[in-house]
This record gives sequence, C-alpha cells and structure tokens, in this order.
Amino acid sequence: MLKYYYTVRFQDGRIYSQNEDDVSLIDPSKSCFYDIIQETDKGNPPVIFTLEDRYNLYVVDLIDGHFEVNGCSFSIYDKPLTEPLRLIYFRQHRHLVTDGVVTDHSVIYKFGWQTTINGENIKRVMEIN
Repeated sequence: MLKYYYTVRFQDGRIYSQNEDDVSLIDPSKSCFYDIIQETDKGNPPVIFTLEDRYNLYVVDLIDGHFEVNGCSFSIYDKPLTEPLRLIYFRQHRHLVTDGVVTDHSVIYKFGWQTTINGENIKRVMEIN
C-alpha cells in the first residue's frame, strides 16, 4: 500500500487516478504510470498532477509550472515558461542495511516538470516523504 496516490487531469479533461495496487489498466505487468505515458504519447498530455494522502494535497500545474501544497500556491521558476512542460514523477526507495539486514525503509515521492528552453534542460521537482 502506498502512502500517496496520484490523480492526473489530461488536456482533454479526462481524469485518471492511480489504483491501490498501482497496476496499469492497459498492461497488467506495468504500473499505473505506464497508462499516463501511453496517453501522453497519443497527444493528450497531463495538465494537472496531484499527489495526496488523507491529510495533504500536493499539485503541480503543467500549464504554468506552479506548485501547490494544501491550497497554497508557489512557483520555483522565475522566468516565463514558453515551451510545453513534461511531467516528472517517481518514487525513490531508501534502505538502511545493518549487518546484512534491512533495518529501515523509506520512500521519497518526487514530482514536478521538465522542459527545454533555448536548448537548456530545465527541471523543477518537489520531494515529499
């Protein structure tokens, strides 16, 4: 069971929510994010990505690049964004191993956007755990 689950709103208005098992609806051997990639590849990119648990709501707007935490909006890029933004999302697992035994496991959720402006690769990513 995951701590945070995502929901994506696509350009055409459709909504996709990650299921509890994180299993793709298109290919059961893959994660739900595979479905997001497939939809994006068909020309229907995500415009809003939310990550939430029972207490917190995190948002990245893939139109203007702003982020939100529980309704408080902020930007972490100070220039106009003129190129399309691509979604970044992944989970980073960290394991503490002591004497060959895993003694601690934590997951950091990372999400944000990436674009290329004048040949420069620009990324902005928020981390939560």
